[in-house]
Amino acid sequence: MPPKSRSSVASGPLDALRSACKPLKLETVSPEAWQALRSSEAAFSLDLEVDVDHIIAGHLQALASAFEPLALGSSAEAAEQVWEWLGQSVGEGKAKGMPRARALLAILAQALGRPDLLAVAGASYLALLAAEGSEKQWTALFQPACFRQILRALRGLRRGDLKQKKEKAEAGEDGEAEDAGAEEEVDSGIISSVHARELLNKVAWFCAVRGLASSSEAAALAVDELATLVSRPADDAVAREAASGLVGLVARAGGPGEMRRAASAVLRATMPALLMTQERYTSFSGAIPRPLQLARATALNLACGLVRNHPELLNPSPWTDSKDDDAAGGEDADQPPKKRGRKEKGEGKKDDESDEEVTQAAHEIAEVVAADGAADGLAVEGEKKVRRRRPRGQANDDPIVALLELICVLTPDRSEWRSYSTDSIITLLSEVADVEHKAAIAARSSALVTRRLVAKTKDPADAATQEEAEGVALPLADDGGVLVSTGLNAPAALTSAGVERFVSFLSRILESERVCTRVLGTEVAVLCLERSGRLAQGGADGARAELVRRLLVALVRRCSDAVPTVRGRALGGVSAALQSLAKCSEGTEGLLRSVVLEPGHPHHVDLPGLFRSAARDEKPTARRSALNLLDTALPLLQGSLKLNSEAIGSFFDLNLLAGLSADESILVRKASISSLSLLVRLCPCAEAHSLWVANVLPMVLDVEASVGERALDELEAAVLQPLAEQAQADPKNRKGLSIQLPAVLRDIDSEATEYLQRGLKSVAKRNEGKLPKPFLASLVRMLKDCVKQPLPLREWPLGMWAMVEEVSRSNTSGDFLDFDTALAAWVQFSKLRLSTGETPSGLGSKILLVLEHLLPLASADRLDELMSSLSSSLSSFTAPPSLIRAMTSCIDRIEVTWKAKKLYAERAKDRAAWRTSFLKSIQAMLGDACRGQEVAGAHGTDGSRRIEAALFSLGELAMLDSSIISEGVVTQVQTLATNTVYREGCRVETCAAARGQAFSALGKCCLKKDTLAKKCVELFVLYLNPNESFVVRNNVLIVLADLCNLYTSLVDRFIPSMTDLLRDGNELLRKQAAMIIASLLSEDFIKLRGSILFRFLYVLSDPSESVRGFVECVFARILHQRNATMFAQNFLDVVCALNGWMGLASFRGAEGNEDFSLVGSPTRRAVIYRFMLSLMTSDQKFNVCAQIVTTLLASFVDAEEATPLPKSAAEPAGQTLSDGLTLLCCKEMRICFTTQRAGQDDEDVEGGGGGDEKKGAADAARGVLSSILKRNMCDNIIPVLVQLKSLMEARHSPFLKTLRHCLREILRDFKDDLPAMLAGDPQLASEIAYDLQKESAGEPDGGASGAAALPVAASQDVAPGARPLPHLGGASRRMSLGTMMRPPSTPTQTPAAPTPLMDLEAPSTPCAGAEASQIPKPRRSSGGGFGTGFGAAALPRQSLAAAGAARRRSAAQDLLKASQDSGEAVAAGGKRRAGGVGGGKRRKAAEAEGQQLQQPIHAGGA
Repeated sequence: MPPKSRSSVASGPLDALRSACKPLKLETVSPEAWQALRSSEAAFSLDLEVDVDHIIAGHLQALASAFEPLALGSSAEAAEQVWEWLGQSVGEGKAKGMPRARALLAILAQALGRPDLLAVAGASYLALLAAEGSEKQWTALFQPACFRQILRALRGLRRGDLKQKKEKAEAGEDGEAEDAGAEEEVDSGIISSVHARELLNKVAWFCAVRGLASSSEAAALAVDELATLVSRPADDAVAREAASGLVGLVARAGGPGEMRRAASAVLRATMPALLMTQERYTSFSGAIPRPLQLARATALNLACGLVRNHPELLNPSPWTDSKDDDAAGGEDADQPPKKRGRKEKGEGKKDDESDEEVTQAAHEIAEVVAADGAADGLAVEGEKKVRRRRPRGQANDDPIVALLELICVLTPDRSEWRSYSTDSIITLLSEVADVEHKAAIAARSSALVTRRLVAKTKDPADAATQEEAEGVALPLADDGGVLVSTGLNAPAALTSAGVERFVSFLSRILESERVCTRVLGTEVAVLCLERSGRLAQGGADGARAELVRRLLVALVRRCSDAVPTVRGRALGGVSAALQSLAKCSEGTEGLLRSVVLEPGHPHHVDLPGLFRSAARDEKPTARRSALNLLDTALPLLQGSLKLNSEAIGSFFDLNLLAGLSADESILVRKASISSLSLLVRLCPCAEAHSLWVANVLPMVLDVEASVGERALDELEAAVLQPLAEQAQADPKNRKGLSIQLPAVLRDIDSEATEYLQRGLKSVAKRNEGKLPKPFLASLVRMLKDCVKQPLPLREWPLGMWAMVEEVSRSNTSGDFLDFDTALAAWVQFSKLRLSTGETPSGLGSKILLVLEHLLPLASADRLDELMSSLSSSLSSFTAPPSLIRAMTSCIDRIEVTWKAKKLYAERAKDRAAWRTSFLKSIQAMLGDACRGQEVAGAHGTDGSRRIEAALFSLGELAMLDSSIISEGVVTQVQTLATNTVYREGCRVETCAAARGQAFSALGKCCLKKDTLAKKCVELFVLYLNPNESFVVRNNVLIVLADLCNLYTSLVDRFIPSMTDLLRDGNELLRKQAAMIIASLLSEDFIKLRGSILFRFLYVLSDPSESVRGFVECVFARILHQRNATMFAQNFLDVVCALNGWMGLASFRGAEGNEDFSLVGSPTRRAVIYRFMLSLMTSDQKFNVCAQIVTTLLASFVDAEEATPLPKSAAEPAGQTLSDGLTLLCCKEMRICFTTQRAGQDDEDVEGGGGGDEKKGAADAARGVLSSILKRNMCDNIIPVLVQLKSLMEARHSPFLKTLRHCLREILRDFKDDLPAMLAGDPQLASEIAYDLQKESAGEPDGGASGAAALPVAASQDVAPGARPLPHLGGASRRMSLGTMMRPPSTPTQTPAAPTPLMDLEAPSTPCAGAEASQIPKPRRSSGGGFGTGFGAAALPRQSLAAAGAARRRSAAQDLLKASQDSGEAVAAGGKRRAGGVGGGKRRKAAEAEGQQLQQPIHAGGA
């Protein structure tokens, strides 16, 4: 076939173009129109005065169709013919001599100015630019005005501003308001939405086919417009089309450098969409609006596509040190830094530095937020800060990593935004790792294939050896080559280069001073750990382990962060890191063991310390994370590290789980249930079982339904299911129980038994009143095994009988257990008890309770048999008191059953005779005891046991029938109770147990006869004497409590005698007294006021953790709920009472409570203060603070009736004054002097979802509060403190240091207003300003105004050798009450007269168990971590004193000079003094205080 001629090849496109141009009438275009087009580069409208009225949309569509084949792969000859024809002149009309291309451009430009032709004209123009060969005439063809008009037409595809629901509702009422809400001008009237979408498709097609590499300005315009459509699209389709156009722009950008710049520009332009910050505000309530989420997804897909399509973007550009830049830097070193984005005159308009701007911006922000950058860049030199300059030269990071860095530092401070940003970072980072891994495999495979093919002629053995060393050989195609995959022994980088650089940046922002940045960094690190398998090089175990180790080191430091959110999430990251290390099987066992079990290893992490610190944290999120850490570590210790149960049980401080199970947070309580159950499964030791019984079982009655449900689930899993599984198995032929009780129930007490029964009842209730039949069968089989074999009583499981008793209570139909079986069990129990003398606690009572529930099913003969057995057992006086009560109750129930069955009449005579005989036996025994014939000697003897049984039986009979109470019986009981038994003129001692039972029997008689109660109440109070035994006082206390319930007015006047037991030396008696007083208070039998309040608050500092915890719960959950102002109203009275000071006439709480004074125990007072402050609101704290200043401190400077200033801190007045000053400046009271919350630093992002609305409201509230605080400070607080300071200076008071420290801390948040607030004492203002300035510069405190006035305690949160980060602590440097009121560690002289609690109240001994208390804990320093040890050394005494003296001397000299120059007087403390004299006095005071600092400064206690 002959080849086609040139004319035939070009005839198709050329003919089509000729036909399309003919209706356009190119000859009508004048040369002036072309000149107007060239000069309209910056115009926003196109009017070239070209007639286009004859042109319709079809003509322009035909023109576009004629140009499109030239861009879709047409032959070069055809394109050359077309451009040759367009270059020829028109030849006629106005356009004579003008090239056809210019005339065509003028017509298209004029058509672009008409809305009806804009879309098709734009498509035609873009097709013209996309044609093959257009780049040769690009200068003439590309007209910025035309391209700008096309882009402007796309604005109709933008959406308006998003509105809140409230704004939308308002806009719906008024149609005009809806249009007015748009932020940007939307030219939706230029073209229709349909035409705009078609034009957008053409723009995206043009970018993909041709691109804008020849015009950087046009590329910038296109990137800006398309990125706006990605950020604010009308719908998702518009965003995707715009994103495809941006991808095309990058792909057609040109060489590697141009492509990198284009990608940087695209990433920078779409970053608002990626961050979801394209709106004016981010105060959207609830979830993030869906349009923002869709825009983010499109931008993220765009960035991931750039990474996949252009792997070269991940190659960092080498850093170059330009000599010109250095010279310029040297010349302009003194010039102020230029603002970013500005250009000097004469610079080009090209935006070819976009990649540098993106990466340098990342460096700049990262350097500002990085801790080391902030620490190095802060210097005090002549009151000026030295700014760090950015390094000159090309940026080192690639655009993708720079984008990741910018996301980290520019994400809005809201939890929803942070979560999406974290997901974006991890998605991009995973894409980077995948791309780099594929590129590394491809490069390595290519090199190995080449090497293999070249080595074909070499020795095969050598080649095989080399292959084995390099990796695993894979067969290639027919040429005989071999692909070698990455093997375990293949040398490879631990992680990809991009991941490596980002992880380094992540480690820096985790040390940032910005809270939001640390929070985001922590979340990113946690997700990196979860995706470590993908981020590591090919998922290799070694690479993954190294990545996990680096992130673990960074996260451990953040576990002691000042912000609770950071602490909690960092602990979650540590848990994820441990899980990741456990999954890395190859070569990581040693690393895991060293991290967890080897304290001396550099990589060791103190997991028990982390758990201990987090479990005692003040925030629920951190405590919840502590349980997550425990849940992660337990399987790790058992599985990977293969520790036994004993080692696992001793690894963590499991006692902390008891406190977490009683936590106020619902999430913490639920998590503690899961943790305890996991501990029982993995570590089946006695300690774990005890913890489960003591903490999981009680939570079946939790007030929160979800917590109770979780506890019931664990009860079923730990008790019901194992028993049901054993019942379904074949019984074993062995001696003993065929079914074994679950390990958790093998050793339970009466309290746990009660919770177990309640739990079974709740399980049956949620299962429609039924329990699993296999479970019930197992209980019956265990019961029969106990009776038939028979087993010794010690082997009868109490837990089984408790469950049988509960099932019998609810199941009275008889299908569970018959009466005969239960009766046989009681008979067998009675025989074994009499024969062996064993009486397991609670066992007989449970059997009798089972019989009580089954009495309606029993026959008359069986009832007679049971009654006979019970009567004989009671008459023998050998049963213990607990069994006597059960027997008397069962006898009463049998009589009721007889009456119900009409069988009692025939047995009434016999029952009355037995009762009379039994009472006579009791009276005879008691009579012999009162005459000294029946000796009740030491406890445990037969005589003592018989008398105790007789007394207890008498009390039970009196409760059932009051007619047996006679004067003779009362006299006998009273004689034994008061220990007044005489025989032959000699007193016979009665044992304490018998006396206790006598008081109990006497109390029961009083409950039945009010006249007897009136006679005996004073007798009961008399025997609360501390000289009496514990048993007697305990029983008397219980009797008085019962009498108070029945005869409140009779006992009310003796309540102080009962509360005296709150400070008894016996812990059990203190707890019993606390429980009884709490019961009376909760039921309103007595009121919490006066001495009852002070004494009950005293128990908050009890050395026993159980007593203290109980009283804390009573206050927090009962008493404070009723009266939320109780602490605020009585705070100052409590301070005076605890210090035993009665110097204030209106506050004499110490009167009558001298024995409850804590004047020598500042640590215990601090515990009480902290608990009270933790339950106060901000307003209440403000009132308390004002009361301290205006009442307590003002009393010492009162002009009329001034209270004498104490001379030492040991006296009660001195302790009260010291406590008042300490309370004013402690961290717990900070709310009174600052606009932030107590204990809060500069930023507290916990919760994170408050939004701008909440932040705006908080800012407004802080503004109002700040003005109120400032006025209150100026009018009420500062004058009193300044007057008190002057008085102390005049009298050389030892409290001057504490007062100056208090002043400094109070004025810290008002340091900008010091001259105004201390207008009467400018010297004091300058000294405080100087102290604050030195602190901010990082210098150690010294002098009288520093913290050296207080004991210096070692920090437990900063690891040795860790670089401190003082700026992370926020503006507040306040210490907690526990630190400020900690006594010196040096031993003090023991008082001569010891008291029961002397060793607990000694100043050198802090309150035992205070660490485990539920009261709020002090905050942690944000720096440091957990390493091989804790603590920091105290400051040297000599240098501290010298620094303080020098500083005060310098301040005094400066003020003296200023006063002498001005000739003005200095007013201080309301007195006018000459400048020179005042300066001299202050200089002497500074020297004196410097000498006082030479005294030893004791380090705080543990």
